[in-house]
Amino acid sequence: MDRPTRWLALAVALAALAAPAAAGNGGVAAKCGFVALTPQSGDGVFDIRAQHITCAAARRKLRAARGDPRRLTGWRCRLVRRDETTGAGRYRCTSRARVHGALRTRVIAFTTGN
Repeated sequence: MDRPTRWLALAVALAALAAPAAAGNGGVAAKCGFVALTPQSGDGVFDIRAQHITCAAARRKLRAARGDPRRLTGWRCRLVRRDETTGAGRYRCTSRARVHGALRTRVIAFTTGN
């Protein structure tokens, strides 16, 4: 295999791997992992789910907001439930935006931890 063909094969493979985490996945929320806000601590945002937004963009927004839903500008967030023993909260944030030409409700759901 020559060098350009190898690069093309690599690009196609990477695109195939990224496809499940893409925004327009038929309305099913993608599992996006977590964002550690402070290394070696429990301070972070966990169980991130994204719908009509890529996982990378959802993690980037949560990292910039430092896990505080009040700091997600342009998004409406509500507390879904709070764990009384740990203080962790489950949030669901929504924002209307054009995704591939259609007006969609983007959703980021996540759990905060201390």
